Amino acid sequence: AEIIYSNHIAETLTSDKAYLYIDVGGGSAELSLMADGAIKFSKSFPIGTLKILNNQVDDSTWDALSEYVKQFDAQGKRIEAIGTGGNINKLYKLYGNTEKGCMYFHQLQEAYDHLTSYTYAERVTVLGLKPDRADVIIPACEIFTFIMEHAGITKVLVPKIGLSDGLVHQLYEKHMASLANN
Repeated sequence: AEIIYSNHIAETLTSDKAYLYIDVGGGSAELSLMADGAIKFSKSFPIGTLKILNNQVDDSTWDALSEYVKQFDAQGKRIEAIGTGGNINKLYKLYGNTEKGCMYFHQLQEAYDHLTSYTYAERVTVLGLKPDRADVIIPACEIFTFIMEHAGITKVLVPKIGLSDGLVHQLYEKHMASLANN
């Protein structure tokens, strides 16, 4: 969360809202609530796309995630989600509102219904998904919709930034600081 936050994403967000940053990976989902230019809460849950595919996520883990997102106090501000990672980027490209840079909850539900109507092989051959994306995109969709539903969030912004972007920013800032000190 801190690496991605180093992209200076807070500078592009409005102060009248709180933002739930959601990063879904193969082994976990990391959530960070940002408000007033700072990270208020951050927690990682062992709910990832590969864990779901391998039936390694039990009900108690889903329950813990649900309770965590329900407890957010955004101090009266509406919460919007910010999603990063390859799966949300692909979902956005296929099903999102590219004019507005977001996906609405109902679009994610429709994407899930559409994707699950195809077999893995059909998702590769008919939909043109890469083999390493065709299997994990459905559980990613499940994770995003679960979090949004339990947090009462209606849309997820998809800024197409991520961990690699944050690492580049951190390395650049570190390099510039070392030049200034020399």
